[in-house]
This record gives sequence, C-alpha cells and structure tokens, in this order.
Amino acid sequence: MRKRFLAFTLSEVLVVLVIIGIVAGLTIPSVITDFQKKTTATSLKKAYTDISQAVKLSEIYNGPVTRWVWATQATTHTAEEAFNKYWKPYFKTIKLCPHWRDCGYEANNGSAFLYKMLLSPGQYSSFSVQSNGSRSLFVLANGSIIFIVSGNTNTGGVLSCVNTIFIDLNGTKEPNTIGKDVFTFQTSLTSSQGVVSYKADETNLCNKGETDHYASYYCAGRIMQDGWQITDDYPW
Repeated sequence: MRKRFLAFTLSEVLVVLVIIGIVAGLTIPSVITDFQKKTTATSLKKAYTDISQAVKLSEIYNGPVTRWVWATQATTHTAEEAFNKYWKPYFKTIKLCPHWRDCGYEANNGSAFLYKMLLSPGQYSSFSVQSNGSRSLFVLANGSIIFIVSGNTNTGGVLSCVNTIFIDLNGTKEPNTIGKDVFTFQTSLTSSQGVVSYKADETNLCNKGETDHYASYYCAGRIMQDGWQITDDYPW
C-alpha cells in the first residue's frame, strides 16, 4: 500500500506568508517605536543624573552656580577658560568644540547647524551652536554632546547666573531635534534645587498640536513629570 503524505499547496503557503507579512507590518513599527521611547527615556534620565552631579561637584569648588562669573557679565572668561573651570573636571569629556563642525555636526540650515524643533516642523532653535565666552560645546566619552548657554537673569533686582543645558543623547546622529533626541535643562535660580527642567512651569506645553515655538524646550520636563517615561500621548 502506498503511503500518503499530507502537504500544503503553494497557494496555501502564499496565503499564510501574506498574512504573516501583514501582521508583521502592523506590529513591528510599534515595537520599534516603543523600544526607541524606552531607550530615549532611560538615556535621558542617566544624562540628567550625570549633569546634576557635575553641577553639584562644580559648586563645591566654584561656589553656588547662581554666583558663577556670568552673574555679572558673560565675557570674563574665554571659551576654553570657562570650560576648564566650570565643566571639564566634572564630566567624562573628550574635547571642547570651538565650532559645531569640531563636534562632527554638518550644516542643516543653509551654511549653519541648528537644533530642529519637534513641535515646530521646519523651524530651528535660535541658539547658535558653538563655544565662546558664554557657551560651552563639548563631546562626552559616551558619544553624547552637551551644549551649555550661560548668562544672567534679574530676579528681584539681583543678577543671578543661569545655565541652559542642551544634551544631544546620540551625538551627531539624526534627527538632532529638541524633544526627540536633544533635551533641555537649566540650573535653578535656587542653588538648592540644582538642575531642573527648562522653565518647569511650562511643561504642559509639550503636547501634540502645540504651536508655541518654544514648546519643544519643555519636553524634558514633561518626561520627568511622567516618571521618566515617554507616554503614548507624548508628541513623538
């Protein structure tokens, strides 16, 4: 007696493959997005911890951050002097970048490089990315890039130093967008608070559909408030 073997026809196999392809096409992008969000949130929390610790250590040797040299004027130090005094000893750095090209960035706005804005497509940050007497741009050993803009603000008639801190988590890799892979913090006007989210009272503006030009700056604070998570309603 002949043995009979059961098998699928070619058309049946093709149908199964098509179904698998459709399911994969629907689920894989979601899985990748979820992974990217979790990785970004974890990296951001680590970066925030490192920046906070660096500022606290610098304060031990240089006094309260609110009274750093920029509390009176922004050009007392050269870029290298400011970097060597306030930042370099407290970060695992590779180098100071006098210009964005020295960090490896490429022009993305005519002949200039500027960070893009997540919630304002086609628009760029107004901060020129470079090092000078009031700005420090440097590469960390882990490949991320920190850009610090130092200046002063008048609070109740008293000038205080404030530092706006940009952290580009993946360095020169795209998208170089504030709210996506670049996030902003600032040193508090109350030294005891250390490093806080950029304008902490405005984090509610980091939402889908928000048209405020500066809304992207507030997204680090939004992630902090959400327990260091990038939630489903985050404007990813």
